Amino acid sequence: MVIPSGTNDITIVSSQTPSSSPTVIERGGSVEYTYNFTNDGFIPRIATVNAASTGVDVAQSSLVADRGETASTTVTIHAPEETGAYVRSVSEWQYVQFLPAAVILSLHAIHPFVAVAAIDAVIIVAVTTVYVIAVGLEPFRFRDRDRDVSFIDGLRRKLRKWL
Repeated sequence: MVIPSGTNDITIVSSQTPSSSPTVIERGGSVEYTYNFTNDGFIPRIATVNAASTGVDVAQSSLVADRGETASTTVTIHAPEETGAYVRSVSEWQYVQFLPAAVILSLHAIHPFVAVAAIDAVIIVAVTTVYVIAVGLEPFRFRDRDRDVSFIDGLRRKLRKWL
């Protein structure tokens, strides 16, 4: 979940004259971009898109995309009145939806790694439960049952168990 998350930097130029280039913005003006979030996986994912610098506005900060779908929001980038090159940043965090969206977004509001830890805990509990149901706790022995048994007798017992 953490690998596709991060910050996207966009370098813009605040100029005195308008240009056809989308990264050259007339000073004091703004440009709107469509920010797409595509889910190529099998499990629904949630993305939170937020402004990571000044001069950026995000229309919808939470996006949910089911398997094979694309969700999008509008990001508006503003150029300052002074001419020159500026960096604008948008942060994105992606989560697999093993919890309800409201819970994930609430945990993300605390800190993104709190949401990741909660989702990982749910995955660990699910995998452990399936393992215990399928295999049981028999492989985990906390004491040796073959105490004071010779090597030959122990070998015979193991062979009998398998045959």
